[in-house]
Amino acid sequence: MDPHLGVVAAGGPPGVLLLEGLPPVLQGRRQGADCADIIDEIYPEPSDPIVDKFGYGAFHNTNLDDLLKARHVESVLITGTVTQICVEETARESFKRGYRTTLISDAVSTYAPDLQAAVLKNFAHKFGWVSTAKDVIAELESRSPR
Repeated sequence: MDPHLGVVAAGGPPGVLLLEGLPPVLQGRRQGADCADIIDEIYPEPSDPIVDKFGYGAFHNTNLDDLLKARHVESVLITGTVTQICVEETARESFKRGYRTTLISDAVSTYAPDLQAAVLKNFAHKFGWVSTAKDVIAELESRSPR
């Protein structure tokens, strides 16, 4: 993966995993109840940073921006839920901090499809890019040394 790319909410190097409102669940990394977990496909490596997110935006009152800057990240891919609330807030915060920001349209979710459609259209119009996971993966693979 491009070393100048950050994956917000997806985990895996050089990703940053965001946890919102979950009880502490990661063995050896966090303390507390074991009533929720992260699926194996995106389970963080021991060296992956974890950012606890307590508000709508992932940058607000967290060290996410510092983590991304320390890794010289220039572009951020955004996934998550709920599109018109947390996803949009995080994407706009990313844009405001100067990151090239892409919303992954088929890796976000909502309870209001009309609001999601409006967010994706508006974000693509003024703030960044909107793309499918398949297209992003194809683009990243085309950049990888063979």
